[in-house]
Amino acid sequence: LVNLHDWDQAAQLFERVRICDKASDCWEITGNFVNQRICQAKIFENSCQWESAALLYEELGLQKDSNRCRLSLSNKLKVKNSSGASIKPKSTSLIESIYQNINSDRLNAAKTVDEINSTLHYNSGLEKYNRDDYQGAIKDYTKAIEFNYLNIDAYINRGSAKCEAGDYVGAIDDYTTSINYETNLIAPKADVYHLRSIAKRRSNDIQGAIEDISKAIEIDNSLPVYYYDRGDLYAKLYNQSVANGDSLDISIAVEDFQSAADLYFKEGNMDNYH
Repeated sequence: LVNLHDWDQAAQLFERVRICDKASDCWEITGNFVNQRICQAKIFENSCQWESAALLYEELGLQKDSNRCRLSLSNKLKVKNSSGASIKPKSTSLIESIYQNINSDRLNAAKTVDEINSTLHYNSGLEKYNRDDYQGAIKDYTKAIEFNYLNIDAYINRGSAKCEAGDYVGAIDDYTTSINYETNLIAPKADVYHLRSIAKRRSNDIQGAIEDISKAIEIDNSLPVYYYDRGDLYAKLYNQSVANGDSLDISIAVEDFQSAADLYFKEGNMDNYH
């Protein structure tokens, strides 16, 4: 129902299985703010916030529900087992248990049902990428983008999955898309230029890779790996020039390697420094 954007039916079903926060999201989308506030009151009640629930029910004219919450508050009801320990209510459905175990930071930040679906697929893509299932990750990131085309991290991570799968052109396209969106919304991240530089290097576009890593350094000049990678790219150009009978200046590569070494030394990373 959510995928079909049938928000009314989805909201009613979420209420029936007592997933009131998701029902509230659906009612908000439909513009039914009365039902949304009722769901908010139920959320307070289900979490034993009796006073807040009672006040909200009263505002909505639901005196019977308000009285029920005040009775619970006055009696300080607690559900206990035989040992006296509080018992947490069991999940009322499989759907609820799934939502409760999703990456909470990203999910809680989602504001619409489409964003929630995007987040679910994004998290699935992360898990598959970490298992080296790059094709599976690409499919999940693609679904995440279909639900929310402004999920910039999904473009970046899909690009990384494509790069690992050997699709360097596709990876460069995804990184470029994320850079273009970030240019319009927020400052582009240096690491995206670094990632695109890696994809270009693997596709033998050395000059393009140098341009991207130079942009990364322009944004953030504190990371030694950027200087090391650029120095390595310049060294590769130098070796190609020697093979072709030319003689490029190797000093640029040496300067970058020295900058990387200085930064590694400053970090106390002596292994990379040496």
